[in-house]
Amino acid sequence: MIVVRRAEPGDAEAGAYCHATCWREAYTGLADPEKLEAAVGDIPRRTERWKARLADGHVQWLAINPNPEAAVEDRVIGFSHPGPNRDEPPLTALELYAIYVRKAWWGSGLAERLMQAAIGNEPASLWVLEGNARAQAFYAKHGFVPDGMRVDEPFFGVPEIRMVRSGA
Repeated sequence: MIVVRRAEPGDAEAGAYCHATCWREAYTGLADPEKLEAAVGDIPRRTERWKARLADGHVQWLAINPNPEAAVEDRVIGFSHPGPNRDEPPLTALELYAIYVRKAWWGSGLAERLMQAAIGNEPASLWVLEGNARAQAFYAKHGFVPDGMRVDEPFFGVPEIRMVRSGA
């Protein structure tokens, strides 16, 4: 059974590996390969960022690999990260900063569990790569709709759109 629980400081390295792997799996073909590798290649730096966020009280929900023998690289198989809305002005109080699931678990219902842990049925907004039709379809299934806002994602330089859910 896959356990979904709140991240703890000791999860930072496993979370960093999951984050990097999920970016590779989700963004290959959507982002420049060199920029993508630059973003995911430095696990120690990504681990430090996870540690800092957790130490600052950020809430991150993890899906733990049901295999107790999984190596640290495979220990976390998905995560979600909610928080206060960063848009000005905020459309909703809550923003879903991230939700990722390892490709082997796509379609398993794990993303729904991570979303429920992160934001439940609350009104929220999120940003998603404009070319990521799979993610947009997932969010639409959960009540999110594009609101017409579009920006270039700062690191990859590709368009992102904002999707908003008014609540259920």
